[in-house]
Amino acid sequence: MVARKPKQRDGIITEALERFDRSESAEHHNREMWLEDMRFVHDEDAQWTQESKDKRKGRPCMTFDKTSQAIDQMIGDQLINSPSIKIRGFEDDDADTAEILTGLIRSILNKQEADRAQKTAYKHAVTGGFGVMRILNDYADDECFDQDIMLKAVENPCSVYWDADAKLVTKEDGMFFFIVDDMSLTEFERAYPKASVTQSDKFSGVGDSSQWFGKDNIRVAEYFRKVPKKRTIYQLSDGSVVDEPPELDAMGQVPEFKSREVDGFKIEIFKITGSEILEESEWTGKYLPIIPVFGKVININGEFKYRGAVRKAKDAQRTYNMERSNYIETVALQPKQPYLVTGAMLKGHEKQWSEMNTSNRPALTYNLDQGMRPTRESPQMAPQGLLTGLQISSDDIKSATGKYDASLGARSNETSGVAINARKAEGDVGSYEYIDELVSALEYAGRIMIDLIPRIYDTQRQIRILGDDDSEKVMQINKAQRNLITGEIVTQNDLSRGKYDVVVDTGASYATKRIETASQLSAVMAQNPQLGMLGADMWAKSLDLVGADEFIKRVRKMLIKQGVAEPTEEEQAQMPQPNPQQAQMKQMAIQLEMAAKQADIKETNSKADLNTAKAMMEKAEMSVMAGEQAQLKQQVQQLAAHLDQVQRGGADYAFNERSGQLVANR
Repeated sequence: MVARKPKQRDGIITEALERFDRSESAEHHNREMWLEDMRFVHDEDAQWTQESKDKRKGRPCMTFDKTSQAIDQMIGDQLINSPSIKIRGFEDDDADTAEILTGLIRSILNKQEADRAQKTAYKHAVTGGFGVMRILNDYADDECFDQDIMLKAVENPCSVYWDADAKLVTKEDGMFFFIVDDMSLTEFERAYPKASVTQSDKFSGVGDSSQWFGKDNIRVAEYFRKVPKKRTIYQLSDGSVVDEPPELDAMGQVPEFKSREVDGFKIEIFKITGSEILEESEWTGKYLPIIPVFGKVININGEFKYRGAVRKAKDAQRTYNMERSNYIETVALQPKQPYLVTGAMLKGHEKQWSEMNTSNRPALTYNLDQGMRPTRESPQMAPQGLLTGLQISSDDIKSATGKYDASLGARSNETSGVAINARKAEGDVGSYEYIDELVSALEYAGRIMIDLIPRIYDTQRQIRILGDDDSEKVMQINKAQRNLITGEIVTQNDLSRGKYDVVVDTGASYATKRIETASQLSAVMAQNPQLGMLGADMWAKSLDLVGADEFIKRVRKMLIKQGVAEPTEEEQAQMPQPNPQQAQMKQMAIQLEMAAKQADIKETNSKADLNTAKAMMEKAEMSVMAGEQAQLKQQVQQLAAHLDQVQRGGADYAFNERSGQLVANR
């Protein structure tokens, strides 16, 4: 903890309490509505108000939740079409480093805790209007000093408060953030035994400080604040900009550079109660590491309003619940339509008739009264108005959530896959704004990570990166090597060099694209097998099979053998290499055949020469197979000696079968 005077520490507490009070006041309505929306979807009886229950006085109050289906569909769409972060370098030299950064960020986001953070924040945003994620850095494990970057969920978004003056949707232009936690007194005393559990009089008039100290709990907050700080930046001769002055070169000289002072911020983190500072530290990066994810957000006369898909659908859902309850009540009462009787008809049989609806009597006895018997009116049909009202309320819910039957998987008139997908995509347009807000949040998360990576991954180490297809690769970063030409020490895969942009791609995930690719290539192969064979290896890669790697290798081997595909360097290394002597003999045979055709000799001699060369080639190949390397070498030399004569057309020779040699005729 930084050594501060008591007055400075009190000033920080006063500042925090005032800022928190202002933020809480500005966000109070949004948070109340968030809680109401979340309870409406997830609490059992929240879709009926207490006033409505009291008015019905014991009548059915049933819930037929249609909003949850729309929410689940939107969350499912996000999981299938999860946005991904890509890094793009400003210059061509930064392309390789940008690829490493993309793979590293993909590896960070691929962890279960990061996946849960995105899912939880998006679920909160779609349902209640906003969710929150946060970025942390911590040691990779208890056995090393390497640190990793982590994206984590904030399970209770209402515990996060931001600067009410922030204008950007990411709130990155704000000056502070709070993350509060109401701890029990027992837990607080165990975690901070030296801290006070009572409110100090000096802060009693600052904001609503009473809410920080309850009867059974005490509020502890992480308080992030920006503090203005000037810093000097340096531009080196290669154009790169760094925060530290350049070191001496190999000659002991100071390299040329430019420098200037810029206005910036440092971020301080305090863990506080309503009266004292418990802990203090400084954040590694330059961005506030809290990432809000909003639903539909709008600024009305300077006041931000945000909501999820439930907010406008609540009245329609309540109406639907009431009308369904009324319909069920009406239908349930129809079998109990009373009989029209007189007292004389039931005299002596009162017990039978009183138990009519609870007993299994096969018949009822009665007395004729002036020749008349009991009569019963025909059961009344449910009012058509109830059925019409149910349909209208159901359609109102769809309109409010933006999810219609096609988006929810209902069958329609479309029969082809293309038409069905087009209809579904049209129904999903109403929820694209939620995905767009998630994209904005992930873009900000990407910038935070790009700022943190050179500071966290700043030593020589190995990191795991992921490709687009989730294939893993281990990279060595920040490895110092000496340039053999210049003698300078250079850093391999230096993640602190270069400038980068963050781009967020939306669309189907790799798994979804693989399924679509397999389906489309299968259709092509069925319709045009010859054309389909050109992409047989791509089709094999798109299949999710046990032993798929071996299947892909076999398909590739077949295509390479047929000349359809070019082998990769790895495949070339695994291919059997031809024997050098065999290759030389084949080349000699080709040259002899060409020379025999060009020589101006008699046709019979030419045929004999050609037959002799072929016989010698067969003999040489048999020698290679039998391991007769010395004899093969002699034959090659002899062939070379006589090749020149054959090409000039002036040599007569014969093949000696006993010796296996080419002998000139004299």
